[in-house]
Amino acid sequence: MGGAIAVPGNMTPVAEFNTIADAVAAARLYALTSPDPASTMPPFGSATALPDYPPTNTLGDRRLNIVKFPLDITTPHSLRRDEVHGTIRPLVEAGSPLAEWVLAFTDHSFGRTEVLHRGHEVEGAETWVSLHDP
Repeated sequence: MGGAIAVPGNMTPVAEFNTIADAVAAARLYALTSPDPASTMPPFGSATALPDYPPTNTLGDRRLNIVKFPLDITTPHSLRRDEVHGTIRPLVEAGSPLAEWVLAFTDHSFGRTEVLHRGHEVEGAETWVSLHDP
């Protein structure tokens, strides 16, 4: 995640939550794609500053290759509560701890969606979340 191209961003017209919530971390990550990471961002002068970037041209082949997946790819995809329950409940009944966690996590996400969107329900429709929501 990191931005939006043909859909509105979920924080600003072009910014996606993960980038805007910790812009410094995002900038540092993107800096590590550069042959000279320190040149891409101003230094931070505080007692809690992050470690210095590696020296210029020492990353060589270890520079990061980043593939960004914009918010656009998640909005056409959704999880419906009935689909999740149909897949996960048999695994919970079989005793899977992971399935129990997934069910608890997704049920909480569905519950929060219902609270946040109260009054906007579609009659007969299951609760759903976009792929990026859970």
